[in-house]
Amino acid sequence: MSADRDYLYLFNHIPKTAGTAFKKSLLRNVGEERFLDIIHPDKAKIDETLAVTNPRDVTWICANFHNKQIESLRNTDGRALRIVTMLRHPVQRGMSLYRFVRNKKSHALYGRISKMDLLEFARDDALDRQLSEYYTRRFGGGSFDDAVALLNRDKLVVGVTEEMSSTMRVIARVTGFSDLDVPHANVSKQFSEFNVDEDRVAEATRILAEKNPLDIRLYDHFRDVLLETGV
Repeated sequence: MSADRDYLYLFNHIPKTAGTAFKKSLLRNVGEERFLDIIHPDKAKIDETLAVTNPRDVTWICANFHNKQIESLRNTDGRALRIVTMLRHPVQRGMSLYRFVRNKKSHALYGRISKMDLLEFARDDALDRQLSEYYTRRFGGGSFDDAVALLNRDKLVVGVTEEMSSTMRVIARVTGFSDLDVPHANVSKQFSEFNVDEDRVAEATRILAEKNPLDIRLYDHFRDVLLETGV
């Protein structure tokens, strides 16, 4: 692999983008001794784990990083950063989250949305932390330009869930990894809400798109980059 210990590689695992399946392939190629997986989604928990870990012991860290955590690692680690992440169309990601939570009673959001249909879910402003401009806030603190700048500066690969075969070809080329599966996004149980009332599904789709103009723009930008330049 051309990547070596002069770099710290971050797999920024965005939920509902096929990242869990990709992480398994990544771990198989990197090896457990060089891979730190921080599975907790809470920013404070990620900070706590990093505080008691010597990142120099690993070459890859997997977590759902916030842009400030990425900047902190840049300032403290001493190695150049390289980021791998996956983006899924924000509307599809929102729908996938709904299906996933409705099928997982242990999820923190299950009690809130277990009785909702998709439209009620999309309309619930209390869920905007998960449903509104997630990528732009995660990578740019709410700024589209800052998100693009961070990813352009540090990216190894910005993959696209809907273009996973192309994504994995690029990752294999730039890392030298030879044992990579083509992952698929988790397929959650389909609920009747998606079939009973097409008008409500269409309205939910419109609302999710309306909540994510910057994220859709970010997704489209990096999808075009992936398909046009292969990076």
